[in-house]
Amino acid sequence: MPAPPPSSSRETGRVAPESARERAHFSLFGIPVRIGLGFWLIAFVLGFQPGAASFAAGARNALAWTAILFVSILLHELGHALVARAFGARPVISLHAFGGLTQYIGVGMSRGRQILVSLAGPFTGFAFGALVFLAGRRFAAVDPALVRHLLLVNVGWGMVNLLPVLPLDGGNVLAAALGPKRTFATWVISGTFAVAVTVLGLYLRQIFIVVLFGFAAVQAIGQARLAWAARVDARDGLERLLASAKLALERGELDDAHLIADDVIGRAKSQAVRNGGYTALAWVFVERGQGSKAKAALAEIDPPYAVDPYTMAAVEDAAGDAGRARAILEEARRQGFRTIEAGKLLIDLYARDGRLEAAVDVAQEDADLLSRDEVHAVFQAAMDGGATRAAARVAARMFELHGRPSDAIDEARALALSDDVAGALAALAHAVAVGPIDREAIRNDPAFAQLVGDERFERIVS
Repeated sequence: MPAPPPSSSRETGRVAPESARERAHFSLFGIPVRIGLGFWLIAFVLGFQPGAASFAAGARNALAWTAILFVSILLHELGHALVARAFGARPVISLHAFGGLTQYIGVGMSRGRQILVSLAGPFTGFAFGALVFLAGRRFAAVDPALVRHLLLVNVGWGMVNLLPVLPLDGGNVLAAALGPKRTFATWVISGTFAVAVTVLGLYLRQIFIVVLFGFAAVQAIGQARLAWAARVDARDGLERLLASAKLALERGELDDAHLIADDVIGRAKSQAVRNGGYTALAWVFVERGQGSKAKAALAEIDPPYAVDPYTMAAVEDAAGDAGRARAILEEARRQGFRTIEAGKLLIDLYARDGRLEAAVDVAQEDADLLSRDEVHAVFQAAMDGGATRAAARVAARMFELHGRPSDAIDEARALALSDDVAGALAALAHAVAVGPIDREAIRNDPAFAQLVGDERFERIVS
């Protein structure tokens, strides 16, 4: 019977997307499990024996092998998931063509806990293998072939899975043990073992081993080169230079920022640092109003999606395409991207386009990020533009966040101008409740002229 694929449980990024939970086929002990079509296909193909007495016999063998892989890999992943959950994470299990994957929304796990999560999978398999072995010795009715196959998957491949090769569990243990500051060493060790196992696979004529560890070797070599480049850039102080370029931009020292960005671009070994240099250069051109040059700088960034939406939008706006800038920020917000700078730019773009209500909506949503003065400026712009209903909403949001009577009075003023007498009186009552307020100023405010003489209004301001 051909060798099974290892269950390489990678907690890549420690993120379990909510979409993965929504697409789960079932839950096991409250843990969502999803199985890809590739898992079934590869398992069946590996288990099918062309030399069987008949096609039906080969198919039965393949189905049995598929069941063995399904149970064994699921148990392996469950070991990862249960330990991760014990540490406060929210795990999701996926079975795919090359084994299994446990992802989780982490809680800032320590390196020690990461190691325990990684080891939990193989050792769950070892424990299951021990039970299978004991059952085979104790009960004569247990099929010896079934015992051998279960031991092969849970013990044999479990031991292979502990090799220090990423993305196997042993590789994750290695990465956690060495830590993020020794990424280069992690990839070198991983690549060395991957190459050695690939050569062994060639000698043994095990194609699956050659393919699996060959890919791991290629990945490790590429990642080691990237890690080496990042280490050289850090040694040369290029990250500090990027920080100084940002500071120069904030101070308006554009010539200095330009020189620093050019220096970083010319000396950078890693793509990430080089991208940072081009980003800084783009901002220099944005501040100078040279939109076309800013776009040319961004075009040098690789990969293109490394550019954050705010920078992309600012460059498009500088190039004269405000509509494109708005579209970028709107799509980014739909994807959950929210920053102070992006919110302020989108508000400004809406205001320039006369879409005051849309500007207010952004200010209302981002009121917890923006300063009180910035949000109040949006309120005033909406009032001046006649969008009083929208202005009332943002004033109410400010009162909710800060509890200041002046914000409740602003809401009342906007509602009164919108002919919402009941709403205006309720807002004024809120202002009085948190007080103190200048009752005479309210009585003489033109916005409340239509309320003067109203019994409820007079009671509030008396």
